[in-house]
Amino acid sequence: MKLLKLFKAVFHSKRVNCLLIISMFLLSGYMNLFGQSRPDPSADPISGTVRLSAGFSPDPHSVRVTSGGSIDISQAGLCTNCRGFASRAPDVKFHWTGSTSSLRIYFEADDSSKDATLIINTPNGTWIGNDDACTGTKNPKLLLNQYGAGRYDIWIGSYTSGEYISGNLRISERDLGPCSGTTGDNTGRLDFSADPISGTVTLSSGFSPDPHTINVTSGGSINASGMCTGCTGFASRAPDVKLQWTGSTSNLRIFFKPNDSSKDATLIINTPNGTWLGNDDTRSGCKNPMISLNEHGAGRFDIWVGSYTSGEYISGVLTITELSSDPCGGTIPEKGGPERPDPSATPISGSTTLNSGFSPDPHTVNVTSGGTIDVSQLGLGTGCTGFVSRAPDYKLNWTGSTSSLRVYFKANESDKDATLIINTPTGTWIGNDDAHSGCNNPMLLLNEHGAGRYDIWVGSYRSGEYISGVLTVTELSTEPCNTTPDKRESLDPSANPISGSVTLASGFTPDPHTINVTSGGSINVSGLNLGTGCTGFASKAPDVKLNWTGSTSNLRVHFKANDESKDATLIINTPNGTWIGNDDTRSECKNPMLRLNEYGAGRYDIWVGSYSSGDYISGVLTISEISSEPCSTSGSCLDPSADPNFGTQTISSGFSPDPKTVRITSGGSIDVSSCGYSDGCKGFASRAPDLKIQWTGSTSDLRVFFEADDREKDATLIINTPNGTWIGNDDARSGCNNPMLLLQQYGAGRYDVWVGSYKSGENIPGTFTITELDRQPR
Repeated sequence: MKLLKLFKAVFHSKRVNCLLIISMFLLSGYMNLFGQSRPDPSADPISGTVRLSAGFSPDPHSVRVTSGGSIDISQAGLCTNCRGFASRAPDVKFHWTGSTSSLRIYFEADDSSKDATLIINTPNGTWIGNDDACTGTKNPKLLLNQYGAGRYDIWIGSYTSGEYISGNLRISERDLGPCSGTTGDNTGRLDFSADPISGTVTLSSGFSPDPHTINVTSGGSINASGMCTGCTGFASRAPDVKLQWTGSTSNLRIFFKPNDSSKDATLIINTPNGTWLGNDDTRSGCKNPMISLNEHGAGRFDIWVGSYTSGEYISGVLTITELSSDPCGGTIPEKGGPERPDPSATPISGSTTLNSGFSPDPHTVNVTSGGTIDVSQLGLGTGCTGFVSRAPDYKLNWTGSTSSLRVYFKANESDKDATLIINTPTGTWIGNDDAHSGCNNPMLLLNEHGAGRYDIWVGSYRSGEYISGVLTVTELSTEPCNTTPDKRESLDPSANPISGSVTLASGFTPDPHTINVTSGGSINVSGLNLGTGCTGFASKAPDVKLNWTGSTSNLRVHFKANDESKDATLIINTPNGTWIGNDDTRSECKNPMLRLNEYGAGRYDIWVGSYSSGDYISGVLTISEISSEPCSTSGSCLDPSADPNFGTQTISSGFSPDPKTVRITSGGSIDVSSCGYSDGCKGFASRAPDLKIQWTGSTSDLRVFFEADDREKDATLIINTPNGTWIGNDDARSGCNNPMLLLQQYGAGRYDVWVGSYKSGENIPGTFTITELDRQPR
């Protein structure tokens, strides 16, 4: 009552001031209601979610982030050290499990002159922040050892309003980050008593599998130079790996190979007798380090991988081996014997895992043949000849049947003579020089060798020759010179489809339905007289089977090549047995399309051919009831059938979390006001939608809006609704440049959304919001 009397007294005596106070109170409530002045931990993270546990590898874990936003953190009242300008949504959500005493998060700007800040909402709801980790750096860092497991919502702010700073957000349990060299470990020396960062391994001479590999990230704050002859680089205090070794070390060696071959790492090892060993480069021309341990006996080896350059962290593989390999593809010859190809070595041109019926088929990889090892002198097996490298050119991990599997190599120059040597899953060596008379290219059929790992070498018949070409893995009946026909010189609708089957009905969603397909094969379709438009070269088996129910009045199928210069064809066997085909959708569009409006429900067997023999074209087969085409339309307006620039959101009424946000950049070259959609549709936008929203349920409370990071910028909003109505908005209200549209009258279905820029040539980054709450843009 006393408070009420006091309020009345103030109101009667100072009516104007009171009205001002009430207005400010209401305005404050309004701002809090719409969440414009605070970061929102419930929003989707801009740069993704990270899940790590104690002892994670590689350490540090890095995420590319751009700082900045429109919220002044210092005015949000989060914590004493929380400052800078940040976005409403977190940059990263970090889910942490396990226990650690050294967890830290820091940000390293690409431009060290830029000043970023760090703000974190911890699992217990406490806000913490940092601007500069220490004197001499503008990069922020926070230690998290007291906050435990749970979710950390992380913002990278910019100290200066309107500035956006690109860089790396790093999460680490190591003594890393800004100022770690001055505020980190007190000894300044490597500590072999510390727990290893990437674990302990126990091995004995003759161990299997050999090599034993461990993913490691090099680097740290301690300068290892001067600890021993060969010791150099910057490493962490704790070892990266501890090796507990029993038996002879006569052939034992340890080396490190970075994932990025341009990086320069070092190796430091404390041996069982306390001797320190170090190496920077294995040999001239090889930056990767290696240490042979043949004279140091059994016991514990403490291993550090350093970085030659301070502040650099290099991810790669630490290898422990008794084989005659080194980290740059060379071989240390075995005593008493010639150098041999080594199936355990890292393949020069990579590896792949495939299963019978794989797609796209064929699988191809560019390879260069040749090397210094004369295979014909090793007695590996019949057909094994030529000169190869120690390491395989390629590894194929195969599952399933090999009844139709073949591997061949086709040289780019037809007069070159290459060979093929394969170590099969059973350890048998097989080889081939020429696929057949008149063909210098080699081929091997693998039908009798079963599932497992195939180590593949491409050799050169002549010493010192290196031949570039394409290694092919396929289940098709092709070969590396002239293709051979399938056993049935015809398309076979009864065969299992190469890229699978799909069952759809009219009104299916999502529409379009897409399937990755590779065109081509050995059968000349035009020679089969199937029907008008049926042309090109295709496989015996269909690429896709479509089981269709319902009306076909709007149904169409088309193929879009990933390489627009390629020319594919389309052949379909309809439910009534009629063959139809197409080469080009129209004169300026090489991609094929067929409309199925007259053929009814049933099974459609679909082939994607290549117009040119021997051409295999990767791309996307599309099944759709909307007016989509496989080439860009020649018009100058918005195209709802195009793939969205920023993805598709499938949402239903009552969705959670609400609001749903997506980062979008507005703008494009199309003047929307010239398209004649509706009075509110204006601005400049891209041809393709920025976003597609698949909505189910009620739209009674549904609204969408866009908030530019820079509130001075003027964006627009254009939407094609499920019933085909175009709606648009420029400004949500007077004094607000950000657009908003209410969707309560348009119902369920697909909303194609464009965010335009009011001014031509302007691109505006910001946040697009979907909500059923009573919110609007700031």
